[in-house]
Order: sequence, then C-alpha cells, then structure tokens
Amino acid sequence: MECPVCKKPVPEGMSGSCKHCGADLEALHMITRLQRTDKTKTMLMWMGFLLCALFLVLWLVLILRDGDAVIDDQTARQSDPAIMQQEIEQLQTMNNHLRKQADSLASLIPKPRKKEYVVSEGETLFLIARRIYGNGLRYVDIVRDNRIGDPDHIRAGTKLTIYY
Repeated sequence: MECPVCKKPVPEGMSGSCKHCGADLEALHMITRLQRTDKTKTMLMWMGFLLCALFLVLWLVLILRDGDAVIDDQTARQSDPAIMQQEIEQLQTMNNHLRKQADSLASLIPKPRKKEYVVSEGETLFLIARRIYGNGLRYVDIVRDNRIGDPDHIRAGTKLTIYY
C-alpha cells in the first residue's frame, strides 16, 4: 500500500499519519477495508449463485431420471391388455362410487327460495333490498339476479325475482 499524497510505500499495519509527508492515513485504511469487504461479498454472492445452479442441475437430473422410470412403467402397462382391463374396471368402480356420493350430497344442498316482487311507485332497489334482506346495500344482488342494466331507473310494475 502507498501513501496517496507522496506515493511512498506505507507499512500495512501502520495507522495515523505517513512518516514521510504527514498525510492522514485513517481514511486510506478505511477505504482498503471497505474494498476487501466488497470483494468478500461479491465472492460470497457468486459462490451462492453457483451453489444454487448446482442444486438446480442436480434436481433436473433427478426429475428426468425419475420421469424415464414413469414412462417405462406406463409403457409396460400399455403393452399388457390384462393390466389395462383391470385398471379400467378399477376406474369404473371408483367413478360409480363417486357418482353415488355426489348424488347423495346434492340432495343435502338446499334449493334457493325465490319470490316474485312487483315494484311499486316511488320504490328504489335500495329500499326493496333493505325491506327484504335487512340491508339496502344488497340491492346489487337484485341487480345481478334480474340483469338490470341501470339500477337507478327502475319502473313501477317491474317484476323482480328475489332469492332469499
């Protein structure tokens, strides 16, 4: 390391001022330490990147190797008609079982109740929603269910379907 002022060599461990010109060397030592820290961080970053790349390559190799085993297993099954027939029967049994479960669960779902409502003179969808649902902000449900284009202009005598 050399003094930035007189360009004479300065011993590495020397701090304070240069013995040749008297320049303050503390800043020079701080800069040197920071440069070493930056080099260390950069080196660690590259090592981490290379380690991640190595793990990615190993992971891909394992997946590709296991994928070949799956393909070989499927090819073996396709070549044996008895195994294929057995798998078809198992799938059909599972399908029938799932259909029965779906049918029994469908009967448990309550059907939505609905009623017809005729709009009176001076009523708004907000007032109708507050009367039926207890919350006027649910007028958007009425708009959606009845496909109303402009909720601000509703005519008296309009028939609405209200789900509750």
